[in-house]
Amino acid sequence: DAAGNAAAQVTSSAFSVDTSASTVLYVTGAENNGLFKEGDVVNISARLSEAVNVSGAPPYLTLSVGSSYNVDYSSGTGTQYLNFEYTVQSGHNSSDLDYTATNALNANGATIADAAGNVATLTLASPSATNSLGAFKNYIIDTTAPTVVITGNQGASGSTTAASSITLSIDVSETPTGLTAADLTYTSAGSGAGSFGSLTATGSSPEYTIVFTPASNDTYTFAIAGGAFTDAVGNNNTAASDFVWEYDNSAPTLSGVAIASNNTTTTL
Repeated sequence: DAAGNAAAQVTSSAFSVDTSASTVLYVTGAENNGLFKEGDVVNISARLSEAVNVSGAPPYLTLSVGSSYNVDYSSGTGTQYLNFEYTVQSGHNSSDLDYTATNALNANGATIADAAGNVATLTLASPSATNSLGAFKNYIIDTTAPTVVITGNQGASGSTTAASSITLSIDVSETPTGLTAADLTYTSAGSGAGSFGSLTATGSSPEYTIVFTPASNDTYTFAIAGGAFTDAVGNNNTAASDFVWEYDNSAPTLSGVAIASNNTTTTL
């Protein structure tokens, strides 16, 4: 300077200021598209715009599965992913699994923040919209057991006819896997027996028909047990209600005539 003082060297340094909160880019799943039944696991991940640290109580993601169901955070701290391990529960059903709303990702009191301490914004894309779980994946959740109903062409259950055979109709609620003629069984009240024909697919409702031919007069009860077949995802069927038919081709006979003592004329 003017007084002759030497200049001091100044060292400069560069630094950045991060005031931007991490945001959710999209939600997806690790499994391939497909069907899932009770007990199956679906791994779901929310990807954020930058890595975050998670501390405190576990966050959760609320799924829409016929009702709202919260799935707790399982892993991902220090990365850009918040991971949720969803185990399908009894009664859960969805034609295209998704979360419930844009606020379905809930911190639940946890701190979710980037390295600079900025708390993440957890707003999601609208369900089924671009970047939602439903848009990225097609997960079908099915825990509903298929049902089966047996009817016959000789009237309602409990009817009695002299027809030489009965055509039974088998109506199932879902396309069955593994249903065969052997799954339809019969019992008789006495010693009556009979035989089944082939199980025939109709291509409509009822889905199948089969003919039963009795060998003797008796009351026959037809049944399909629970667990005889499954639906596409592997849910076992529930048992059919029994269908009952009595076969009676015996003509009535006159076994005797009783005449009252005060009758003077009797006409047969």
